[in-house]
Amino acid sequence: MTAQGISEDVSNKTRAGIGALAAAFRSPVALFMLDSGACGTAGWAARLTSTVSVAGSCDGRDSCSCARRCGRCSVRPPGNRRFGRVVVAAVVVACLLGLPCGNARAAGASGWSVQWLPVPSSAVTVPLSCSSSTACTAVAAYYPFPFSDRDVLFAVRWNGRGWSRELMADPAGSNTVLVSGISCPSRSSCVAVGGFTSGDRPGRYVPLVERWNGAVWSVEPVPAPAGVGLSSRLTSVSCTSPTACTAVGGSVSRDRTTALVERWDGITWSIERATGGSLISVSCTSVAACTAVGTAANEPLGEGWNGSRWSIQPNPHPRRFGGPGGDNELGSVSCASRDACMAVGDSGWGSGLNSGRITLAEHWNGSQWSVQPTPNPIQLDEFNSVSCSSIRSCIAVGYYTDRAGDATLPLVERWHRGRWSVLSTPRSLSAGKSADPTLLAVVCFAKGNCLAIGDAEGGPFSAQLSSSR
Repeated sequence: MTAQGISEDVSNKTRAGIGALAAAFRSPVALFMLDSGACGTAGWAARLTSTVSVAGSCDGRDSCSCARRCGRCSVRPPGNRRFGRVVVAAVVVACLLGLPCGNARAAGASGWSVQWLPVPSSAVTVPLSCSSSTACTAVAAYYPFPFSDRDVLFAVRWNGRGWSRELMADPAGSNTVLVSGISCPSRSSCVAVGGFTSGDRPGRYVPLVERWNGAVWSVEPVPAPAGVGLSSRLTSVSCTSPTACTAVGGSVSRDRTTALVERWDGITWSIERATGGSLISVSCTSVAACTAVGTAANEPLGEGWNGSRWSIQPNPHPRRFGGPGGDNELGSVSCASRDACMAVGDSGWGSGLNSGRITLAEHWNGSQWSVQPTPNPIQLDEFNSVSCSSIRSCIAVGYYTDRAGDATLPLVERWHRGRWSVLSTPRSLSAGKSADPTLLAVVCFAKGNCLAIGDAEGGPFSAQLSSSR
């Protein structure tokens, strides 16, 4: 699934099954963590933290268990929004009914544990970025019907001890808002990109950029490509500093899709010329070195920025799974250096029940892309995201469908010493509220640990693992 497809699923999912507000808060977001540091690999002791904190007022060392101990966590509604009081009321009801608390950690198999995040279960969390292992930000979107007819965006932050959330800015006149990418070059600086529609132009997206300055989120002016009936959206962004960012996406007019690239120089955003089809993901190692990937004419597309212009990079056009009628697509890229990038996606044919899909990975060595064989549990597999902590180590995440075809399972693969291998995940990651999980994004750190986010039957979740396992 492409970043664009994942983003569209945000809007679709948040509008489904929300007949009652309580349902939106019944099952908080799960965070699965594998701690290989001070807490050891045996996993965390079961404890519940930050039950209903909106601003992270609960210390990660506290213990709450709803009902009788919710008082340890403060409840602060998001500003003066109309639904603020409803949020608090829903949380109080959840506590009285003995429903799960917010940031709950529970021991799991093989050192995995569960931590619940303070966001509605109907929210969908897509982009993730970390400036360090103790400073990560994800964006959660949900549709608070019947209290509002507009999408609501939350930034969800990890500070090394617990999670907090805050409202992001609303684009003026917006209706549907999709955020597909985020990049945080420092603890006090983040840029999120996507697109939004307005009431007078339903179905037509215009680019969206929001910036976090360490205190508040604000919408930034960003140019949109000119053209009658043109719908344009940014899907990914990469910042090497607070004053140097590159965002990519695509513009659609009828049946034609063209690449969209915009650059931030610290003062303004400007459109840059790029060729090829739709660009889905970008990774920059300096202001003069970026690599973007996507798809053009059902084939993988790679483009590089050398500081002065974008150019299409040589790509082997791997054999399409399923034959000539299939398609190949790269949906995520991570560069450890200018000459070492890994891109992942999928190759497949058909749709729905009459379809097949396998993972696809390609490596950039500074002069050309080459296909890297990947193991597939079954021929219904997809990579959604990749992150490389060094030129020799990468983690890719996604999902695969079981042989019965009625459930999805998390897929984690590691690239090490020139080959890909599947990493095991605990059964608990695919049971109960975590059933049908799909891993959507991953960030890996220098010490080898990675943080991934995904979506499951009970809502969005996150998983932290050690890539050395």
